[in-house]
Amino acid sequence: DQTREVDLVDEVIRVRGMDAVPATLPAMHPTRPAGSAPSTAGDREALVRRMRHAASSLGLAEALVFGFTSKKMLAAISAPEPLLLANPLTEELDAMRTSLLPGLLDAVRRARRYGVASMRMFSTGSIFLPRPGDLPEERASFAAVLAGDRPAYLGRPEPFDVWDATGLATALAARLVHAPADVVQIHDGPRHLHPRGRAEIRVQNTRIGSLGPLHPDVDDALDLVGPVMIVELDLDALAALGAARPAYQPIPRFPAATRDIALVVKDEIPAGQVLATLRETARPLGTHVELFDRFAGGSIPAGHASLAFHVVYQAPVDKPRTLTDAEVDAAHEKLVAEMQRRFGASLRG
Repeated sequence: DQTREVDLVDEVIRVRGMDAVPATLPAMHPTRPAGSAPSTAGDREALVRRMRHAASSLGLAEALVFGFTSKKMLAAISAPEPLLLANPLTEELDAMRTSLLPGLLDAVRRARRYGVASMRMFSTGSIFLPRPGDLPEERASFAAVLAGDRPAYLGRPEPFDVWDATGLATALAARLVHAPADVVQIHDGPRHLHPRGRAEIRVQNTRIGSLGPLHPDVDDALDLVGPVMIVELDLDALAALGAARPAYQPIPRFPAATRDIALVVKDEIPAGQVLATLRETARPLGTHVELFDRFAGGSIPAGHASLAFHVVYQAPVDKPRTLTDAEVDAAHEKLVAEMQRRFGASLRG
């Protein structure tokens, strides 16, 4: 029966014993040429590990779910049509998952049946998207659910909302690719998300995922008993962006000047678009712009909203000095004029 090299190896091990064979670890991190795309299994695993670490550091618990799910669960969230298994383990695991959500939402349902009302969970893994005339496309994915109330220490607990999901998505993107993420509300998107809260997550004008409250119809169909916030990220899309090295700067030796600006704009103009334009226009003296308030009603005209921003002005790092009031006023007036030109904005009285 000695027909192959492995047969002879098997006989030697049987006679000499397994202890006589030295242990050799296989190479786990294949190298790739500098500048090439992150497409190897090692790169993907490294990205997944970084994502798991980032999500855990933000207070989420990892849920370990099956790679298989049920066609019924996928249909409930309007996920792409899955590849069905010829010999499923059970009737509830008869399809290859095209989304991580069924496993997470099932974990939410089970937890609530045992009296756990609030949870923050995530899962990472491969999803298998249909591809005509070929095997499914395997993509690395991340999904998180925020259900129940956010932790409260000095005040009353309040339910998670879309702002919690937005903060989670932007924090994850910042930790993985060291670049700001824009969250843009969309009218036509994933059908398992509520139309009034669903949004798209973009980094460098590239779509990397979506977020929003779970649609009430899906909540009822899966018997979740309460609202759930969803965050989904395409890890392969994130990997294609590359992870820029974070840039460190010395602590400024000279004080900064801060100005607040309240702009009245039409309701249909996204606050994120205004914020991005402010950051672009404020350079080079404007080093930081932050949205801190949105107000509608009162003296604000119907169909409009007031967006208030902090703008921090500081001299460039290579030319450190204290800016004069005249320089800051001139930069701020330029900022106001550009907002009026770009969005038809007016200053709130």
